[in-house]
Amino acid sequence: MGPDLAELEIVFYALDELPADASVLDANEIRRAERLHNELDRRRFVAAHAALRRELGERLDTPAAELEFARAPCGQCSGLHGRPIVLRPGGSLARRADLHFSLSHSGNQALIAFSQTPVGADIEALPDPPMAQRLAALMHPHEQALILSAPIDAQPTLFTRLWCRKEAYLKGVGIGLEHEATEGYLESLECTPGWRVENIDAPEGFAGAVATSANDD
Repeated sequence: MGPDLAELEIVFYALDELPADASVLDANEIRRAERLHNELDRRRFVAAHAALRRELGERLDTPAAELEFARAPCGQCSGLHGRPIVLRPGGSLARRADLHFSLSHSGNQALIAFSQTPVGADIEALPDPPMAQRLAALMHPHEQALILSAPIDAQPTLFTRLWCRKEAYLKGVGIGLEHEATEGYLESLECTPGWRVENIDAPEGFAGAVATSANDD
């Protein structure tokens, strides 16, 4: 029986206020945390992934440490390295839970989105204006022009909102940003058939976006 939740649910966490409980993580999550050289980054990674497990555990009535994860097919090549999916106890893709989720964290903030259909989420800290101008070079030429034509003090927010939209969509599709960021233009993301991409209110100093699919996969 699937979880009883609204079509889209969004949860924010201030990571430095959470316990970094590595005891609920699996070996893969612990290896990923250990690869981070900065102690604060490691602590925040553990806190974010422990929070995700607690949220999923509550919705699936399963202890957080017992949850198992796999990968959905990639939206580009169909390899099993797309967005993460959670399995019901016993494993195997055939036992996947009827619950879609996406975790993103940046600095002290984490964003988790839950949906009944595939979902991607992204949260990013706002850069300073000089960095926003440099990062704009990574975007589609139309997006670059939009960012650089805005007033200087508006450029960090505009850049970050565009970037979050792009990353949320690509995470939802299951591609990720190995796909060139310059290839997708804002309008194409807003009007992508079968997907809705929208910015969301985020804590001060951050921007966020969520992409939701109109179809189950």
